[in-house]
Amino acid sequence: MLLFYKSKEHKMKPKIGDLALFISKYLAALHACGAFVSRENRCTQRIAHAYGYDISINFFFNNTALTLKDQQNPHIKETLVLSNPAVQINLAELRELSALSWHIHDDRPELAQCYEHLKTAKERNIKERNIWVVLLVVGISFGALCRLFGGDFVAMAFTFGAAFSGAGLRHLLTLWSIDMRLQYIFLSFYSSAFVAFFGGIWAAHFGEFSMHIAIATSILYLIPGIFFINCVIDILDNHVLVGFSRIVNIAILITCMAIGVYLTLVIFGLGALA
Repeated sequence: MLLFYKSKEHKMKPKIGDLALFISKYLAALHACGAFVSRENRCTQRIAHAYGYDISINFFFNNTALTLKDQQNPHIKETLVLSNPAVQINLAELRELSALSWHIHDDRPELAQCYEHLKTAKERNIKERNIWVVLLVVGISFGALCRLFGGDFVAMAFTFGAAFSGAGLRHLLTLWSIDMRLQYIFLSFYSSAFVAFFGGIWAAHFGEFSMHIAIATSILYLIPGIFFINCVIDILDNHVLVGFSRIVNIAILITCMAIGVYLTLVIFGLGALA
């Protein structure tokens, strides 16, 4: 029985180059979903060990280098360097990709089946994810946050509209591969200007409302919260270089948000809102 198991394992063991290519695509998919470095490392280690290989990965902010080595013949190695894709947080796809690593660990399927599972996980989440529902939830959430910070119901309505339409634009800009920093400048300007423009019309005809709270909360959907969490986890797990690189990137994105709001205040002559 043991001999049968070994022969089966040997038959299913893929070539090192083929496995390295699959792991690179799998790792890129994990990174694009917003996984932190420790999770990426664990999942790829799980896949490599299932097929009888060891893997070492060097993580950088823009690139990732992986080296695959045969456990029985350590001189057989394969090294790949890949560019990290843009991150669009998708926790549902991240869950599916983690489950795929456990499926490979338990069943050791052929690589063709692994590619099929990888493709299916992406397609299923694209079909199941209703963008209109997501946008509606975003708008309601930040409208409620405006109320929590002391805004009135008019401010809530404008915050809802700014967050709803801004999140929709963000989805389109990401699909068009627009630079993240340009996205943050434009979207923070758009959302705050949305409130300032329509709020100004409202104030001229119907009376004042808490515009300063509406402008402040209308851009909060841009706060990179998961990036904050990931960089802290990376630093605590000794991936200090990547963690501090992400902190610097977060600081740049928040600066871009400030630039967008500043443009709104200057163009609409609002001055410093207090």
